[in-house]
Amino acid sequence: MRRLFETEPKMKTMFPKIVQINLENKLETNIDREMLARQAVTVMEGLGAAVESLDDSRFLNGVLVSIGQTHVHRQVKPHMLKNLWPSLSYGLQHVLSENYTTSVAKVWNSVYDYICVFMKHGMENPDIDPDRYIDLERFLFIYVYLLPPVLFDILISGFRRK
Repeated sequence: MRRLFETEPKMKTMFPKIVQINLENKLETNIDREMLARQAVTVMEGLGAAVESLDDSRFLNGVLVSIGQTHVHRQVKPHMLKNLWPSLSYGLQHVLSENYTTSVAKVWNSVYDYICVFMKHGMENPDIDPDRYIDLERFLFIYVYLLPPVLFDILISGFRRK
């Protein structure tokens, strides 16, 4: 998250519990590091849950739609989702170190693109019931079937190891 605030300073306003705004309506430089750490852990756990649920696309898609619906209530716009990828990639590189190769980065980017598709759908359709969400197997096919099995194994094992 800190990396996100460095690369996308305007995103600070989306996290009022982490970044304080002063009386002049300007962002303070003080960041609640404890809250920032909690948010980062939540995001990384969410990525882990997404990876572990890739074989159950109906469940995963519904969860992602629901997360998108929650984020729309926090004034997050669909185009903002893509702004998070560079920071996530940076964090994954830090955690996976030498295991974060160019190929693994591409796999993670594909997984994140998949996540964004369904979150965006939830953001754009805040009134649909995620539990009754139509299973879009073609997206699972595109993002998982097309990944070489070795890269998929690396993606899962590298994440579980940490």
